[in-house]
Amino acid sequence: MEKEKEVKKVRAIIINEKGHILVMKTNSNIYMLPGGKIDDGESDKEALKREVLEEAGISLLEEEIKGPFFQIGYHGISMDKLTKQITKKYVDTQFYVAHTNLPIDETKMKMTEREKARNQKPCYMNISILRYQIEQEKNKPTNSERKKRYDNELLQILDKFRSYQIEKTNQNSLLR
Repeated sequence: MEKEKEVKKVRAIIINEKGHILVMKTNSNIYMLPGGKIDDGESDKEALKREVLEEAGISLLEEEIKGPFFQIGYHGISMDKLTKQITKKYVDTQFYVAHTNLPIDETKMKMTEREKARNQKPCYMNISILRYQIEQEKNKPTNSERKKRYDNELLQILDKFRSYQIEKTNQNSLLR
């Protein structure tokens, strides 16, 4: 029996001074939170700092990163495009929160070839507008299964983030 490969990832809701969140938008109109795979020897926060710098040109400080506030794990498969070999995998993604006043800096971005091919662009968006846009598009018959999966996942994360914010607010009010 083939052993399942484990892939660890990190993503974050990064909030600017206007209260907007950083999202990565692709040419397929897919929205994702910044982040990606954790390299060997990296901690979650080190990987997140590296990914945000590569994808948005923003240098986060470790103390700006809070969490994780949520985790998603799923079983999947991947196929090597050259050899057509299929690999089973388990993907474990931890979600963090960070606040920053730094703008997107394209001069510091280092997108991968895959990200460039998807024409992935970082932008800050109002959470309510992002949620509305995803809700309006998520069940269109023209949407790919991949887009539907990403839309549903992002809506789930935004719900968990809202619960996380309410919990933090309640904790802070109890401390007063």
